[in-house]
Amino acid sequence: MGTKYVSDRSAIKVKLETTPGVYIVPDAVLPLEKGSGIWMPNYDKDESDPVSSHHGSKETTIITAFADVPVSSAMKLPSVHTLIDAALQACGLTPVIETGYVAYAYDSENKKTLSLLQVSERKTTAAYGARGDFSLTMEVGKSAEVSFDFKSLLSAVTQLSAADEDNAVPGTPTFDKVYMTKDCTAYLVNGNSAHFKKVVFNLGADIKIPKDTCAGACYTHDTKPELQVLMSVTEDNEDAFDDLKSGTQFNFVIPLFDANGVKKWELIAPKCVVIEQKTPDNEGRLDVDRTFECRKVSGDDNFELRCYTA
Repeated sequence: MGTKYVSDRSAIKVKLETTPGVYIVPDAVLPLEKGSGIWMPNYDKDESDPVSSHHGSKETTIITAFADVPVSSAMKLPSVHTLIDAALQACGLTPVIETGYVAYAYDSENKKTLSLLQVSERKTTAAYGARGDFSLTMEVGKSAEVSFDFKSLLSAVTQLSAADEDNAVPGTPTFDKVYMTKDCTAYLVNGNSAHFKKVVFNLGADIKIPKDTCAGACYTHDTKPELQVLMSVTEDNEDAFDDLKSGTQFNFVIPLFDANGVKKWELIAPKCVVIEQKTPDNEGRLDVDRTFECRKVSGDDNFELRCYTA
């Protein structure tokens, strides 16, 4: 019997696949927060219940050939896009280099997938054909966070034997974080400044896992981008039932800054319509909590995520 406890330390490496669904050894470490947990593959169970004069005759066969691996990963949003570029592309976003920034927009023709490798103290788990969904949370007084949820297919699980030394768990890359600023003129709704308290963007990707004898990569069936906005109620943004009734359109510009006040990211949503709203109270004042559907103007332009490089 072993006498040494095993900690939950782990890191995730990623790499875009050259051919979707063909494993390639990952080499870039995602800058995760602690608590992502050790991956547990999903596998098939085939249960037989033969006719018998005795109880307890059921038998279950475990089939791992078609196992998949759900991967959830949360991290602070880095001020540089390179640390999460592969993850964003595997969510269907395609980068375009512009003067002074890189623009990420969803591309329905983007089929890119990731190979993933989780390295923990005593086990490594490899997966391929990963396709993802993501959300971006921005809140006053906190650093912005990005969360990725991938679905992938299991490649291999390697467990160390009792005599083996622990795996070397890679360290997380260091980076500067980004924040909302106190200057409300930086945030625009239909060209006017806005009093945001919290903004959450969800891609709303519906990811499918193939189930056949020659399974390829996971794929995105559809997306439903939404923007959830929490604001203090003022006389110009009160609970407006007319906006729900009429389908009033809004456009948003939501920047994020580093600790020195330099703009690093910007979320742009050009055509948003309210689909749900609440008016919660907060310490004697009213807030308005609205969920917007981010609609396309033409093609795949429901939103754009810019990372400024200059």
